Amino acid sequence: ADHKGKFEAADCGTLFLDEIGDMPLPLQAKLLRVLQDGEIERIGENKSRKVNARVVAATNQDLEVRVEEGAFRRDLYFRLAVVSVEIPPLRRRAEDLPILVRHFLALHGAVDVTVPEKTLAALRERKWPGNVRELENLVMRACALDPDLKRLEVDHLQPEAKLSAAGSTLFSGQIEIPEEGVDFEEIEKALLVAAWEKSGHNQSQGAKLLGLQRQAFIYRLQKHGIIEDYGKRNPDKS
Repeated sequence: ADHKGKFEAADCGTLFLDEIGDMPLPLQAKLLRVLQDGEIERIGENKSRKVNARVVAATNQDLEVRVEEGAFRRDLYFRLAVVSVEIPPLRRRAEDLPILVRHFLALHGAVDVTVPEKTLAALRERKWPGNVRELENLVMRACALDPDLKRLEVDHLQPEAKLSAAGSTLFSGQIEIPEEGVDFEEIEKALLVAAWEKSGHNQSQGAKLLGLQRQAFIYRLQKHGIIEDYGKRNPDKS
């Protein structure tokens, strides 16, 4: 089939490669060849195609250490490290917290939410080992547990946060979290799938079952690939 790959699609543009430090060595060799020659080959083809794409790569790992460990090719590292930009961890960017909190609130359907200074002060005191993703998960959990969220309090950002009284009686009271922790993403996805199926794949009804705004529900479905996965299994209904 005549399909463009990522490099060809980014021709005369920019290709962003996230988590480059985790790329397997065999794939690193292929990437290096593209960067050196400026050519790619489509799967199943024997001819090369010229591409001209700016490559931006990101990682949360120390690539110099990965090179010394033999887990990352030295030649590829120097090919990529033309201009290096270090983004400080969230614990060193306290001034960004108000902006990020409001961004994630809006992203998860909670637009008109007040964020008191007391809440921001508590966030500034955290060490943020999970960086910006940890902050997003905290905000996402607060929105999921309290669909009628109007004011983001410190209690909303604690592991022992309670569900809204308007929520399902199945989860009334305090949530017990095991010592080994839980995978919040998997829990959220399970709830979304259940609501998606129970609503007969009706977006408005599914959102209502979880106490979410329709756009917030759709965003979460897309984020977890539920809509795409359903479309692949049922092409005539997607």
